[in-house]
Amino acid sequence: MIFKSGDAKFRYYPNGTALMGFSFGGTAGFTTVTGTDFNGAEESVSGPSLGVLLEYQWLLGVQRNFSVALGLGAKAVFVKDNTITSEDFTSRYPTARVSVGYAF
Repeated sequence: MIFKSGDAKFRYYPNGTALMGFSFGGTAGFTTVTGTDFNGAEESVSGPSLGVLLEYQWLLGVQRNFSVALGLGAKAVFVKDNTITSEDFTSRYPTARVSVGYAF
């Protein structure tokens, strides 16, 4: 089972400081799932996806521009899941994220 997706993320920081501390939000995007159909042939289905996320982010360093974030969430993919017969396919699943980056 292969999932390919692109998402836009929207976050709210209740402490009022963007990119620092706790945040929650949502995602919206488009996902393509590739698996096997009833005949054993490879099949792909695509559709929109929505998700929720909870994250905590730190800005480190003297200039506070090195970013580390941890997050958990859930995602739903809206595709016809009866097209793909693989037992491990689910259109709703949990997500986890570890992100390291540079804030400017």
